[in-house]
Amino acid sequence: MHLRGWSPRAASPPAAATPVLRIVSYNILAETLESNTTAGLDPQIASFRARKALLAHELESWNADIYCF
Repeated sequence: MHLRGWSPRAASPPAAATPVLRIVSYNILAETLESNTTAGLDPQIASFRARKALLAHELESWNADIYCF
């Protein structure tokens, strides 16, 4: 079997005027599926209300330009 050989590309420092775009992709458990995956967990931790607060905090910390859910 022949495997493709990869050559690393030399990284060049970004120019000072290069804009930075931060994109965050996040997999969020739907509220309707909550009971399927949180069964047996402490409701104070597994509830959507608790997860929603933690998720909001996490997303705010990324300070992204684009969020993909």
